Amino acid sequence: MDKVRAFIAVELDSQLLPKVLKLQREVLAVGADIKAVEAENIHFTLKFLGEIPQSTVNEVMSCMDKLDFNSFTIEITGVGCFPNMRNPRVVWVGVSTGLDAFSRLSKQLDDYLRGIGFKSEGERFTAHLTIGRVRSGRNKAALIKKLGELLNAEIGRMTVKTVELKKSTLTPRGPIYTTLHEVNGKE
Repeated sequence: MDKVRAFIAVELDSQLLPKVLKLQREVLAVGADIKAVEAENIHFTLKFLGEIPQSTVNEVMSCMDKLDFNSFTIEITGVGCFPNMRNPRVVWVGVSTGLDAFSRLSKQLDDYLRGIGFKSEGERFTAHLTIGRVRSGRNKAALIKKLGELLNAEIGRMTVKTVELKKSTLTPRGPIYTTLHEVNGKE
């Protein structure tokens, strides 16, 4: 049976991408060992589904079709990292305004997907755009210093209108994402 590597996401407004890429370049400039996320792959992940059978893809689409949300505005602000500032592994750009609406959307999706056998995310949802993954400790101090400087960097506002099911095809040059399904919020 064919399997699909999939996740559910919200696309970044293309008007804001240049500002996010500028921040990414600032972070990369410190010379830390970071694998940058390709511009076309920067998005807000609502749920990573992993390798799923094609039959499950249809069930996921049905769950998505049940989503009931109004479009909402978010403010994209600040650079941060997971798991913490002392040990940065994933570098991201965050959301300051609109977090409650984003969290409600994530929880609603999580509840529907749990009904078809997916594990609940459990912990609180953190809306973020991954811009890089740290591969080693090279220039870690300079990276931590730069992340501190960019803590309140302002990107801009966007309206979350659409949730998309994405297929991720892994290639030597990085993943290629294809939209399989999308659901729109109410205006």
